[in-house]
Amino acid sequence: MVHFCNNPKTNCDMKNLLTEFTFKNLLTRLMFIGGCCNIMIGIGAFVAHDFFLLSICLFLACCTIIGYIFSLTGKSKIGVHVMFGSYIMVFTLASFTSLASYPLMLIFPLVIGLVNLFHSSKKVKLIYVLACLFGCIICAINSHLYIYSEVYLYQLLNSLLVGVGMLFAFIITTYLHGKMALTYQEELEENKDSIVKKNKSLKEYIKSNLQLENFAYLASHELKTPIKNVSNFSQLLERKLNGRLTDKEKELFEMMRNETYRMNIMMKDLLKLSQLTTRKVNFTNISGRDFIDSFVDRKFREEREQIIIKNFPEEFYASESQLNLLFLNLLDNAFKFAKADKKALINIDCKESKTEYLFRIQDNGIGIPDDYKQRVFLIFKKLNGVVASGDSGIGLSMCKEIIERHRGEIWIEDNPNGGVVVNFTISKDLSNSVVMASDNILQVLEEVA
Repeated sequence: MVHFCNNPKTNCDMKNLLTEFTFKNLLTRLMFIGGCCNIMIGIGAFVAHDFFLLSICLFLACCTIIGYIFSLTGKSKIGVHVMFGSYIMVFTLASFTSLASYPLMLIFPLVIGLVNLFHSSKKVKLIYVLACLFGCIICAINSHLYIYSEVYLYQLLNSLLVGVGMLFAFIITTYLHGKMALTYQEELEENKDSIVKKNKSLKEYIKSNLQLENFAYLASHELKTPIKNVSNFSQLLERKLNGRLTDKEKELFEMMRNETYRMNIMMKDLLKLSQLTTRKVNFTNISGRDFIDSFVDRKFREEREQIIIKNFPEEFYASESQLNLLFLNLLDNAFKFAKADKKALINIDCKESKTEYLFRIQDNGIGIPDDYKQRVFLIFKKLNGVVASGDSGIGLSMCKEIIERHRGEIWIEDNPNGGVVVNFTISKDLSNSVVMASDNILQVLEEVA
């Protein structure tokens, strides 16, 4: 942007509204149009032997060229002053020639309009306004002298009122339009800055997600080899010492096998969680009853009679692969943490409201203390003293992530008859949503699980 305010950091009443390209383009057109008119008038003055008018034309041509050169060499402020100053001077002097019969005063409102666009300094504008007022008065007086050979005060006053009225009308009009254009420009600049910041934040977010996914991939794959080696070496050592181990030493080897197995499960679930949080998922229309019946038959065929399903929605929008992972973790937990002396019994229910579906999975297991009802959704957080075979401590973290992708919430309540009730909601406003893009990834994860 070209800016003529002496100190751009001060509060000017209006910034320059012309871009560098528009500025140079406008000056080029002014020079071309003004130059053509100046040449024609100069030719006419030469033919009529009006050397005073010819000298005025030559002076205007020189000033226009000098001003244009200044503008192109980066000294726009000086160039504009040279060009506009010469216009005011030349058109005022032209009123002393035969051109006095022409509407020379029209140049002065034009100059004021351009000054409002080129300059932000009030002092500069005031100087140009006073110069143009003086030029209007001189042109009006000389026009009356040329036409009537003397000045009639009444007619001169009317001419001055018309000229000054046009002058100030241009000042007000260009100022208001310039202010409006400035407001739009500032809004565009703010929006541009906002978009740049958001794009930067988005790039950082994508970078961090890629780093997280890469870390989880390395952790789940690269750590498998040393974990597997530890397990194999412990088995080889146990075989080599077969017959010489005490019961306590056999127990320690068994603990080692269990811990390496659990570590392998944790690495696998960590990869699931990272992919779940970084991959996009399309929501589709799901036939609810068909989905839950098919899911239970596939994953819990032997425990089918222990699962009671009622009031399941007929149709709703969700990610089917994520729902598979969600119900797999929740039902698996319900069976894992069942009471030792009591057969597990699980009730799946759903209530529908205007904005969401509320699902409830109720079990009759060992329950969860109040202090742990929120902590169990954190990664690797499990109940004190409760260790289930194959439990990584990530399952409920994945459930929370899935529900948040479905714009819902998940929480745990006590079951009055013993056990817990896991509540979670799924928003109804998912028909046109894409939250995180391929369900195939999660289908693979579900099959691995």
